Amino acid sequence: RKLAQSAAWKQETTFWDLFNSGFDGTHTIAEGSAIFDQANALLKSGTTWSNEPATAGALSPSTYEAALEHFDNMYNEAGMPIKYSPYLLVIHPSWKWMARRLIQTEKMPQSADNDVNPYNRDENSGMQYLTNPYITTANNWFVLSRDHGFDWYWRKKMQFKSSDDFNTGNAMFKSTGRWSIVNLDPRGAYGNPAS
Repeated sequence: RKLAQSAAWKQETTFWDLFNSGFDGTHTIAEGSAIFDQANALLKSGTTWSNEPATAGALSPSTYEAALEHFDNMYNEAGMPIKYSPYLLVIHPSWKWMARRLIQTEKMPQSADNDVNPYNRDENSGMQYLTNPYITTANNWFVLSRDHGFDWYWRKKMQFKSSDDFNTGNAMFKSTGRWSIVNLDPRGAYGNPAS
């Protein structure tokens, strides 16, 4: 049982490291920049695009709005507009209360006015949030579209085996598995390194 828990933990920490180390160049995309960067190259058109804000900030109505606007200003390699629809806010568990205010309330969060909450209307009405304990920097947060580009490939599925040691009679257990993680096109992902 502990071996299975350990294997599951290793898989989760490996995958979520794409997010945790996605700003520093530990993991790169096809053209060589970090997964979340302010100047990713569009190779065909020669221009750049960004999926990281110029000024990082904690999750708030204004920073969340900037993340949603990111998805309205996307371009393909030829420089033609494309549309990615955000659907998931990924946060550390300490931000779940703010996420609920932004996504689930009827009125504008953190405002004394009686404005409607624009973040849960129209194309953003299906937004969900995921509290994720594997996000290692509590203030970092992410917004993903369904075409976020993060992929997990099993090279060898996890296998668990047990046997007895012939000399001692002790029970022995092992698990093996191989996988690859990658993000080759993170245009459908937005990251805010608000550490």
